[in-house]
Amino acid sequence: MPGFDNNTMYADNVDFRGVQPVVAQITTDGQLMIGSTATPNIRAGSLGSSDSSITWTAGAGTLTGQVTGGTTTGKTITGNTGGALSPTAGNWDILGTKANSGNTVLFLGASSTLTFSASDSNANTFFGGNSGAFIPTRVSRNI
Repeated sequence: MPGFDNNTMYADNVDFRGVQPVVAQITTDGQLMIGSTATPNIRAGSLGSSDSSITWTAGAGTLTGQVTGGTTTGKTITGNTGGALSPTAGNWDILGTKANSGNTVLFLGASSTLTFSASDSNANTFFGGNSGAFIPTRVSRNI
């Protein structure tokens, strides 16, 4: 039976439709009262995910959200060119290419770390527009 106690309203359910008969509106696990610009301004609703990236599981008095595909999911990555890239089957392939001098740019993956490597077998490192020009890691001169 609904009522008031110590300035607090209590009831078993709600009906904001403004019509008779009054009917309980929150009747399913996971339902929420959600505001609306159209009348009735408070409606029974539930959470969703427009791109299906979150799965909602409702229980008696609980609502649990889980990122689809695991505990964390990246949506896009963006490089210097090419725009935003979405993963394929939850994965991005990040590949190296060979520079003009025959050196290889590599991305070495271990655990949750991706390491960029731009060295040849002699530990020479190169960068820049003319990647065929080496910047040696050791320089020696005779004077």
